[in-house]
Amino acid sequence: MKILGIMGSPRTKGNSATLLGKVLDGAISKSAETNIISLNNLDIKGCINCDACKRSGKCVLKDDMQKIYDMIDDSDIIVFSSPNYMGGIHGKLKCVIDRLYAYIISEEGGFSVTFNKKKKAALIVTQRTPEEYTSYTEAFTPLRYILNNIFEGSFDDPCKLLLGGELNGPNDAGSNIELMNKAYNMGIDLVEDFKTIDVL
Repeated sequence: MKILGIMGSPRTKGNSATLLGKVLDGAISKSAETNIISLNNLDIKGCINCDACKRSGKCVLKDDMQKIYDMIDDSDIIVFSSPNYMGGIHGKLKCVIDRLYAYIISEEGGFSVTFNKKKKAALIVTQRTPEEYTSYTEAFTPLRYILNNIFEGSFDDPCKLLLGGELNGPNDAGSNIELMNKAYNMGIDLVEDFKTIDVL
C-alpha cells in the first residue's frame, strides 16, 4: 500500500508539515510505503477550464502538476495537508484540487473518475482559532463534499479528517501530545480502513 502526502503549507517545517509527517509515521508502522511532496516551490497553474482533459484524457497544462498526477496514480491513499487560510486551503493546494478535474468524466445523472485503481483521501487542517469554531465547518464543507465524491468511501469518516486548532506558533503541533497521537493513529486507521474497500 502506498500513501502520498501533499503538503500545501509554505512552511516546510510548520504545523501542517508536522502533523502530516506524524500521520505518515502511523501508516509506516502498518507497513505502508509513504511519499511526501511539498507544493511550496512547485509551478502549479490554476485550471483554465479548457476541457482538453475531456478530449485527451489528461491535463494539457505543462507544469509540475504532471509529476503530481504520476504520484497520485501510483498511490492508494492521498493525504492533503494545509493551514486554514482565510477560511480555505492554501492557494497552491486549491490549484491541485481543481486540477483533479482531469480525472472526472461527466455522465448522465452524475460522474465517474478515471483513476487507475481505487483510492481514498484524507485532509489535515491547522489553524490558530479553536477547533469548535463553526467557521471552519462552514468553510470546508464544500471541499469535503468534492473529495467525498472523487475518492472511495465517506470523507466524513473520523479517520479522514484531522483538525489542529489553537496552534498559534509554527511549532505548536509538535508539543501537543494529544494532537500528535491523533495524527499517528490517523495514519494507522487510514491503512486499516483502506483494506475494507474490496470487502464492502
